[in-house]
Amino acid sequence: MTASSRLRSFPPSRRARTASGAPAADRGERLSAELGSALLEDGPPTCIVDQENAIIYANPGFERIKRSLAAVGALPSAGGAAEGVTGPISAPRLSLEVGGEREIYRRETKGLGRGSNMVTAFIYRPLTGDAKTQEA
Repeated sequence: MTASSRLRSFPPSRRARTASGAPAADRGERLSAELGSALLEDGPPTCIVDQENAIIYANPGFERIKRSLAAVGALPSAGGAAEGVTGPISAPRLSLEVGGEREIYRRETKGLGRGSNMVTAFIYRPLTGDAKTQEA
């Protein structure tokens, strides 16, 4: 048997099913969604703001820096960022006092959804080591 015959792919309709009888593709999609959720929860400080500037989602990282953002007047708001954004926008870096330590973040925003369903995601990427020097 050649290597190519052992590695042939199958169309989605012929893929194996899981023990519960669901197509394996459904399982893959479910696992992908679970992984995405875990990465969001464990990732850099992130929140989602609706068009009325209400924070509708905040991960634990964002909750950790929220007071520091408020102290420097940098809490996120949808404002103009929610309109017409098609890709990430990098904002100037933020220097925050968090738990008695100085932390530096680069804020990115990304518009999600359309029309009346438009929301804005705010991602605070921590800068460390060489990244701090490059951003200075």
